[in-house]
Amino acid sequence: MKKIIVTGANGFLGRYLLPKLIQCGYDVTAISSQPDYFSQRNDGVRWVNIDLFDEEKTKQCLHSVRPQILIHLAWYTEHGKFWESSNNFRWIDVTARLLECFKDAGGERLLIAGTCAEYDWRFSLLKENLTPTNPRTLYGKCKDITRQYAENFCTANDLELIWARIFFPYGPGESNNKLLPSILLSLIGRRAVQCSHGWQYRDFLHVDDVAFAITHLISLSGISGVFNIASGVPLRINSLVKICSEYFSECLPPDFGAITVPPDDPLLLVGDIGKLESTGWRQRIKIEEGVRDYIRFLQLRHE
Repeated sequence: MKKIIVTGANGFLGRYLLPKLIQCGYDVTAISSQPDYFSQRNDGVRWVNIDLFDEEKTKQCLHSVRPQILIHLAWYTEHGKFWESSNNFRWIDVTARLLECFKDAGGERLLIAGTCAEYDWRFSLLKENLTPTNPRTLYGKCKDITRQYAENFCTANDLELIWARIFFPYGPGESNNKLLPSILLSLIGRRAVQCSHGWQYRDFLHVDDVAFAITHLISLSGISGVFNIASGVPLRINSLVKICSEYFSECLPPDFGAITVPPDDPLLLVGDIGKLESTGWRQRIKIEEGVRDYIRFLQLRHE
């Protein structure tokens, strides 16, 4: 049974990923900085309370567990602040130290969560190893710097690295301020949806499919490099609002244009998923199904 350590395990993606790793038969250790929240969990996961900024405790944990695999999801992600926060610089250093500890503990293979924000968004169809990286945000720049460091470090130390460029995940558990929950909560509350002009196309993928892709990739021997994790299907924002509205018998007309967008906001962003699909992965949750289940989740919470 291979041992895996997961950082950021208590986050949006981590909560969907852990059950899949357990189902695949891995011995999973999850690192969390929130001990009280997980103190009563009994999910087959070994929870360890560590602040990754504490290098000594991180080193002790990895040397105690001696995992063959590391999945590094942790980063600064506070909604509305992470794009330009100086905390991004700190996470470059944390990741570099984590890789050193993993290597010294005998690690073999790792997957790190990247972002589509690493790409040059002046391009529309974003493809690994073809579309240039030219991030417009500090978050994207720091992720890209981390990727470059990780690639060189892993090559020098004979480690297999998968860099997962995640596009626009959605699903229960994300911040209510993000696009889809803000739309759905307005509809549930019988308020008009306030939105941008809605002409932009984006690439949405249910977080459960993101977790499925990560589990799939880390389980394949000999697979390494950069992979887009996306649907590959562009969806216009105003079409997303329409899909959401169709699940409600009565709703006010959406207020398109209520939220301003920057003049350089890209009209089309979609991930090329040919490389991911070549490994046998397929999207399982279409947007209509994901929206329907999301509504049920939110309605139950508001009853």
